[in-house]
Amino acid sequence: MHGDAFEYARNSIFDARNFFDKSAVIHRRLPGFERNNFGGSFGGPIRKDKTFFYAVYEGLRQIQGQSNSVTVVPRSCIGAAGATISSTTCSALSLPTTPPAGCTATTSGSSTGSCTLYGPTAALMANPILFPQANFQTATDVANGATCPLSCTGFTFPGANRDSEDYGQIRVDQNFSDKDTGFVRYTIGNGFVNNTATQCCQLTEPTRNQFLSLVENHIISTSLLNTARASFSRTAFDVQNVTPGSLVGPLSMIPGLSTGALAIPGFGGILGSNASVPSFGKQNIYTVSDDVAYTRGKHAYKFGTLMNRYEIGIQENLAWNGRLNFSNLTNFIVGIPSLFEYDATGTTMNRDFVWDTFGFYAQDDYRATSRLTINMGLRYEFMTQGIEKYGKQSAFRDWATDQNVTLGPVMRNRTKLNFSPRVGFAWDVTGKGTTSVRGGAGVYYDVGNIAMVLANGALSFPPFSATVDAPNKTKKFTLPFANLLNVSQAFATGGVAVSGPVYNAYRPNLWVYNLAIEHQLPGKTSLSVAYAGSRGAHMWGITDAEPAIPTVVGGVRYWNGSSPVPNPAIGSTATMDTSVATWYNSLQVVVNKRLGHGLQFQAAYTYALLLDETQGQDNLADCSVYPPPGLSGGTDPAHPLTDKGPACFDIKHNLRFNL
Repeated sequence: MHGDAFEYARNSIFDARNFFDKSAVIHRRLPGFERNNFGGSFGGPIRKDKTFFYAVYEGLRQIQGQSNSVTVVPRSCIGAAGATISSTTCSALSLPTTPPAGCTATTSGSSTGSCTLYGPTAALMANPILFPQANFQTATDVANGATCPLSCTGFTFPGANRDSEDYGQIRVDQNFSDKDTGFVRYTIGNGFVNNTATQCCQLTEPTRNQFLSLVENHIISTSLLNTARASFSRTAFDVQNVTPGSLVGPLSMIPGLSTGALAIPGFGGILGSNASVPSFGKQNIYTVSDDVAYTRGKHAYKFGTLMNRYEIGIQENLAWNGRLNFSNLTNFIVGIPSLFEYDATGTTMNRDFVWDTFGFYAQDDYRATSRLTINMGLRYEFMTQGIEKYGKQSAFRDWATDQNVTLGPVMRNRTKLNFSPRVGFAWDVTGKGTTSVRGGAGVYYDVGNIAMVLANGALSFPPFSATVDAPNKTKKFTLPFANLLNVSQAFATGGVAVSGPVYNAYRPNLWVYNLAIEHQLPGKTSLSVAYAGSRGAHMWGITDAEPAIPTVVGGVRYWNGSSPVPNPAIGSTATMDTSVATWYNSLQVVVNKRLGHGLQFQAAYTYALLLDETQGQDNLADCSVYPPPGLSGGTDPAHPLTDKGPACFDIKHNLRFNL
């Protein structure tokens, strides 16, 4: 038996302060930081020369303090219900040419004046968790002569991200005979994250991931080997809001829930609790596979199968406890939001999907001559129709003509022709092993990777769920919201964007190809120059299946707020479709010096260009730079090449060196 143990500790003693680490606020020199990483391993024989085991454990405990800084509404703009807020004392108050109801301009058309503070707005402002008092001057405050405590807008507050992880694995190996061996392996990982999300609230996320594998290797003969595997994996997460009790009750947007999200441009990002949680998910994958390797003459054959069963349980939200967006502080003061958002009553966004995938392959490594080896293979992989176990599934089969949804599968199964050929070669040019040329090409399908698409499809799709987005110009908000619509009413009255996959979506596929030349240089050094590229088709992207129809004047397309859509029965959409293409081309150069005279190094340089048409399954989470703010997908779904350009994760130059 043998084992080992370790402990690693780190803290903030030698860390430097940043500008926002104010001792008066955090009551110490800088935010605390504590990290403990510990673990060990243990293993040995259970039965001599037959059975062995090995177990490992690793744990992490971390508290990462941080100094958060936001811009808050100054005290001079806050008061009791019915109070008069004047631009003389509240410099952030600015009136449009036509003041909103409740405001009076100093003179006609003037941006200065006063507004009467709306009751529910005053109630929100009175809560120090949502609207804390500023405690420092921002650069803008200094430039404008705004002083604390009444006129400044900077607020810094301490926060902490608390993380814990526990990872364990045990493996037991068994030698059944000289020709038959196997092992079983179990892995578990538990995690917990508690983060300070805003000045009022926290997010907690416990996770648990488990993996079980059984593998058997059997030597049938000197030329025939079989490997059989069976495995099970389960991953799960649960994201929850942790909010103070004072945000539940009179300040609730949705009765019984904590105050939802408030968005006021220029102030505090999102105030209130996160409207997109709670959310949770679990994924079970059952896998069985078998691989056979057979050698005969100049041929080395491989063939096998891979079968998976997917069980996905998901719960997503968009506006569970409500959201209010305001175009400016003035409209917030008088209680006129630019957008009301909430999940329609009766909405159910939890889904449980099940599907299977089956893959079969065969390949041959053929040694044509002593200097040339050719590889040829074919893979066929498909999936069964994905179904929601409790019947909560529907689809618009034809976005252009359907007046209502068809109950049934969310997407059509278009995987039955997924044949993936591939070919490659390796050629020793001189026969001396100093110069080689290698190349290959293949087609690869992405089968079964649709969990994120299905999750987005649960957010707003009749008749089971709807997130109401109600643009507004004159209506004042109430706490809680009044006259909430149910799912059927929401879609009947409009103002709801359908969110889900396109029924006739294809499955993404990638054509991959490469060619490399490698030459042996003096001094145990080699040089490799290669071209590698790919062409992606039917990639997932966020789009609008009902794009507004433009007016064409002089060959130029124009849109306005009243431009019609192809199918008024559906209206606007935020759909996932496989309409995106990608292009990747690269030059790769590698210099490798093997160990000699105490020196070893490798240098690798890649010059590449990756183009796409705005790809991704998860809205803006896939790319924080493009598309532009306010757009969740391409700018013109009818002309995707308009958006062709460098991908947001395109890296033109990449140089790596290790010694």
